[in-house]
Order: sequence, then structure tokens, then C-alpha cells
Amino acid sequence: MKILFLEDNPLDSRRISGLLAKESADVDVDAVETLADAVSRLRQVQYDAILTDLNVPDSEGLDTFLKFQESAPRMPIVVLTGQHQDESTAMDAVHRGAQDFLTKDDLSGKVLRRTLKYAIERKQMENLRQSFVSIVTHELNTPISVIHGAVDNLKEGFLGALNEAQQKYLDMIGSNAKRLHRLSNDIHDLTKLEGGRFHLNVGEIDLCLPLRNVCDSLEGLSRQRGVRIEPNLPGTVRISADEERIEQVFTNVIKNAVRFADARVDVNIEADETQVRVAVEDDGPGLDPVDLPMLFQPFYQGKQKKAADGGSGLGLAIVRGIVMAHGGTIEASNRPDRRGARFVVTLPKSKGG
Repeated sequence: MKILFLEDNPLDSRRISGLLAKESADVDVDAVETLADAVSRLRQVQYDAILTDLNVPDSEGLDTFLKFQESAPRMPIVVLTGQHQDESTAMDAVHRGAQDFLTKDDLSGKVLRRTLKYAIERKQMENLRQSFVSIVTHELNTPISVIHGAVDNLKEGFLGALNEAQQKYLDMIGSNAKRLHRLSNDIHDLTKLEGGRFHLNVGEIDLCLPLRNVCDSLEGLSRQRGVRIEPNLPGTVRISADEERIEQVFTNVIKNAVRFADARVDVNIEADETQVRVAVEDDGPGLDPVDLPMLFQPFYQGKQKKAADGGSGLGLAIVRGIVMAHGGTIEASNRPDRRGARFVVTLPKSKGG
């Protein structure tokens, strides 16, 4: 088992390397002190796992993990944190794809070796699953595209005029092909998010722009359901984000609110010096308390059946993954002041925003 170990404190580096060497002769530790050296080694040597401190001379916090993940997306990573350091950053790394985290001061050779061994095994299984899903979704999209093309040709009269019944069945085929295509894309996105391979095209954007686009695009659905969307947006709110993915997040959240609302959905922005909070509130039946702990889990279907639109149960899991990939959070609750549900997305604000 060959381990790349990033630790800038010489005492901790020798102690932890010694614990591993003493525990097992089959563990080979390659210790470095800077992230630049670690990334350089990854290009030259085949390792089984990465063991890393998050705060080193040339990198700090979550950025250290993300750089490793970018450089070696298929390699297991175990994060180290000090006894008095904030463990929330290490937990954030785990949520974004690290296999585990350990506290330096409580380490033993046995715990270290076992954690690294299990991390390697879990990552191997994860890589196999991701490869399988990638192949399946790719192979599914080819026949789905053929179905779409055939349906379009028939609708355009390629084989002659259609009667009402034929048109109805073609509409049904086309609708279900689109649904299958969305499901395939959702599974592909979720797999990439879970494996830390989800790519964001980040730039500085005005958050109000995608929010307005979403509200405008859902106007037809809201009218159909007798619901009014009320966006309360300031002039400009600057954030660093992938605009297309942010629009995907709020399309999902606001569309869900429209589906469950009785008459109204409110979209409000609050911002301070460091972060932006977008609250989406509806006046529907609210969330069942039983559903709240599982709401963002893949494939979970809540007890509320009012909006039985044939969803896959992946939408909110993908939303959470995209928000977390931006360094943000999403929370769901019932409105404290009145009937209805409340979703709050919190995102870091641009330094100049």
C-alpha cells in the first residue's frame, strides 16, 4: 500500500509516518510538505491513497482537498485535522468526496491503516459504480435520440398525415422519451456529484439574472396551476458561480414550490458582506416532518402526493450537490409564521459584490 502523505509539520509527519511503518511492513509512505510537491509526485508515481492535512504553506482548508480531487479524481483521499481545528471543513471535504477524516492527536497505527485500507476499498467500488453508470447512461441516450428523431419525423408527416389517435400516441411516446432522457441525465449528474467529478464553469454573475429567468420560464406552469410567483429581487447581487447550474438549482426549487402551492410562491434575497440567502416559500400544505431528514437523499419520495408529476426523486439530491459544490448550503423547513414550506439556499458572495 503506497501512500502519498502531505503534512508540513515535521514532528507530525515523522510521528504519523512512523505509526504506519510500525503497524505494517507493507505500507510505503511518501511524505511531502507542500501541495505543489504532492501534485508533482502524483504525475510521476502511482499511489494507492492520499493522506493529507488541509492547511499547508501553499494551500489552506478545503482548497487543498479540491486540488487533490482535481489532480487525482479516482484516488481515495483521507483528510487529517488537528484537535483544535474546525472539523466542519473536514466534514465538508467528506461531503464532497473524501473517504474519511481523522483527528491527528487521537491516531494509532491500527486506526490509520484500517482507515486507509477501507478508503481504498470504498473508492474502488465507487469507481466501478461510476464507470458502470457512465456507460449505461451513454448507451441509453443513443436509442432515446433515435426515438426522438423518429417521433419528430412522423409528426412532420414523413409517412403521411396522422389521425387524432396516432398523434396522441406519438405525443405519449415523445413525452416518455423526454422523461427517460431527463432521468438518464439526472443519474449521470448525481454520480459525478457523489464522486467529486462534477465540473463547474465558475464566473462572476448577477444572481438576480438566473432567478428572473427561472421565474419567467415557469410563468406558464404557474398560470396553469393558478399560482402567482412573486420575486422580490434587488438590483444586483454578485456571486462567483456557474450560471447554468445555479439556474438548474432554482428551476427545481421554484418549480417544486409552484407544484405544491395553493396560490402564491415568494422568492426573496437577503445578502450581507459574505453570503447571499435565497428563500423560496409557498403557501401549500407544508412538509411532513417525517420527510425532512430524508428530503435531499437520492430517490426519496416524500409522503405528499399532490404534485405527483412522476419525478424520479433525484432533483433535490442534485440540487444539494450543486449548491455544496459552490460552497453553499440548502435547508428545508415549514414556514414558522404561516402555512407552507420554505427552502433557503445560501451561497458565498463575491468579494466585489
